Amino acid sequence: MDTIQLQRSNAPMLSFKGLKLGEVAEVPSPDKSRRWYTLGLYRLEGDTRFVVSIRYWSSFENEPDETIAEVFEDQDSLVEFLTTQFDPMEFVQGFPDTPKFKTRQEALERRINADFDSRVGLLFARSGITEVV
Repeated sequence: MDTIQLQRSNAPMLSFKGLKLGEVAEVPSPDKSRRWYTLGLYRLEGDTRFVVSIRYWSSFENEPDETIAEVFEDQDSLVEFLTTQFDPMEFVQGFPDTPKFKTRQEALERRINADFDSRVGLLFARSGITEVV
């Protein structure tokens, strides 16, 4: 297992021994999106815990890139966080909160949420995360 160090915005770097299980780091073409997420998933050495890194990228001046890395005790808490708790709009400034921009803001939110959900599904597939029933 390697020593992995993950940068985080407004927090100390996270360092641990572990294995990278998968990542989704594809950059969309500029004509499709100027905002996107990259995701990484790791398993801690000798442990059932997981680490997920989430990086928000934006080409807009008023939206700085943001990075978080979180530790999860088990697969269930990791899946719950990525599918129901994390808000992909957390770092997005978007349009002014006025009636004039309401439709554009709603479309932006739909696109960001759909893209994030798609990337989470791809991360699970690349990492071998499955739900057993």
